[in-house]
Amino acid sequence: MISKHQPLASGYIEIEIDLGKPTRLRVLGTKERAFKERVWKVIGNTDYLILSKVKISLEWFINEIQWQPIDFHISMDTFTNLLLEMLCGPEGLFVSKSQIETLSYSWLECQEHDFHFNCEKEYLKLTIQFDPEHFLLKEGLVFVHLENNLCCAINNYKSRTIELLKIRKSMMELMHSTSIKLPLTLDEKVFHRNKLVGFEIVEFDDLPSSDS
Repeated sequence: MISKHQPLASGYIEIEIDLGKPTRLRVLGTKERAFKERVWKVIGNTDYLILSKVKISLEWFINEIQWQPIDFHISMDTFTNLLLEMLCGPEGLFVSKSQIETLSYSWLECQEHDFHFNCEKEYLKLTIQFDPEHFLLKEGLVFVHLENNLCCAINNYKSRTIELLKIRKSMMELMHSTSIKLPLTLDEKVFHRNKLVGFEIVEFDDLPSSDS
């Protein structure tokens, strides 16, 4: 389940993506569009982006009665790459692949006598773990370049936001001139500009005047 307006307080998302039958995908080929449509029906378009590190696992439940020999590693790579492409970016759930802390996948063959899951269909189970405290609404979201190609996400130009940006910029400058590391609590909204595909990036000095 995915909440549209803000991340679930549990910091845990588990969804199923129906693959239909038969699923014989060494590569998706012409079925790629249909697969993406199924994913969007489940994921939808959220109002927010998760900014914390994330842990992702993907399980493929396969009907043993119908399956034919295929290279599961190649197929899982195909599924995983497409899912990450859809999960990352301005229309996704999080900003970039750089947030992924761990990524795992597996598959399980279903037999007729199995009772713990539905053997009538083949599906992917996608599980995402994250810190629900670190997110921003997409409306008005931009990334501000602060220092050394590092950018910070904001979605308003209020005085407090600008002041926090100044503090963060000063800390980055100190970090690059010494051996001091940026505290983890300040690191969640910071991304390298090369990872910000499709996002608006503005220079700190070009920010408009703040509002109270």
